[in-house]
Amino acid sequence: MGYTPVFDVIVKDHGFMTALVFGVIWRYCQLKKCKCDASHETLSEKIGIDRRSLLRHTKVLIDNGYLRKETNKGIGTTYFDTGKANLRQKVTGGMTESHTGYDRESQEPVTESHTKRLLKDTINNKKALEIYKQVTGLTPTYDKLDEVANNIISAFERREMEKKEFIIHLKGVYHNWCGTKSKEGRLYSPSNPKWIEWAITGRYLENKDNVRQGKEKGFYA
Repeated sequence: MGYTPVFDVIVKDHGFMTALVFGVIWRYCQLKKCKCDASHETLSEKIGIDRRSLLRHTKVLIDNGYLRKETNKGIGTTYFDTGKANLRQKVTGGMTESHTGYDRESQEPVTESHTKRLLKDTINNKKALEIYKQVTGLTPTYDKLDEVANNIISAFERREMEKKEFIIHLKGVYHNWCGTKSKEGRLYSPSNPKWIEWAITGRYLENKDNVRQGKEKGFYA
């Protein structure tokens, strides 16, 4: 197989990166052993994300019934395809007769060149913190480093933008955060990383009059 399938049903419910993680594991499950016993390091390198991000996505897939895992001491973790993705894809009309898990007519398969482009546009924890500093001019406190990095990565995966466009988007979100007042009339703190949650959810302000003039492109898109 010369492509990694990306299941529309998983993209819709959980985002593109989770679907890509599933697609890579799914490919292993189509081999003779019918399981994926590749190490987390191998999977992380193949997808272009760090181990922690990989485990976060596999947990989503396990919790939602797309994968089953077995952990054996001294051997590692083995993943099994439950067949749920194929079934859901078939029910929604995206299943082909060959049961490859994607609609050949409406969805272009992810080829090797596509995968390389996708891997180039992923970010790890270090890059996420660099983006945070670039947007805010600040460095998170030590106890917030992991939370900030994970939230930046989640926002990046949810928005599915190129890095440059994503940074512009974050600047718009942060700009609006800093110009928003609390019920007590105080401006939100520029050093509070909670603003990243707006980037993840695409939150709209109920009272846009509280936002300072000159909103930047991205937040209201």
